[in-house]
Amino acid sequence: MRIFMHCSACDLWFVPPRYFLSAHAETARYDLHTNRLDNPGYCAYLKPVVESVVSLCAEKPDPCVLDFGAGKHAVVSHLLAQRGISVVAFDPLYGLGLDYHLKTYDVILVHEVLEHIKNVRETLILLGRLLRKGGNMLIRTQLTPKAVPLALWWYAQDPTHIRLFSKQSLHIAAEIAGCEIFCTKESEGIVFRRI
Repeated sequence: MRIFMHCSACDLWFVPPRYFLSAHAETARYDLHTNRLDNPGYCAYLKPVVESVVSLCAEKPDPCVLDFGAGKHAVVSHLLAQRGISVVAFDPLYGLGLDYHLKTYDVILVHEVLEHIKNVRETLILLGRLLRKGGNMLIRTQLTPKAVPLALWWYAQDPTHIRLFSKQSLHIAAEIAGCEIFCTKESEGIVFRRI
């Protein structure tokens, strides 16, 4: 069983590096998922996120979106492209969009990804730099529950989840990215806006 550490200053729960999976083991775990376009249940699950991104894109002329940590089949990217939105799908484990850092974006989607990132501070700083002024970063992750002990929470049991966030730790994450919290919708995610 993994041990989670807690930062009382930012309310972030995290595992020590000895619990980090190798890239091979992490990819093997993700390959068990059925996150594909031909899975109607998964596409239905993604619908609120896709609609949120479409809504954020409506504020911008000719918007460009980064789907950060898109996954093997980049389903959100495909669903957004079907809506006529320009998307760059990035996922280093699957070799997608490895040149993503060469441009800037109006919207960055970090959907069920932040909890997997080993170098979260550096990643947030980079994403903040890639986000155009006034742009939005939509973060979706499960927030740590107050009523359930961490050891019993299903989300903490996933060996690829190495960081667990609260509203407080996401406020600090927004600051690290040079953003502020713009909007919070539990079912759709938290929107950071670049200051």
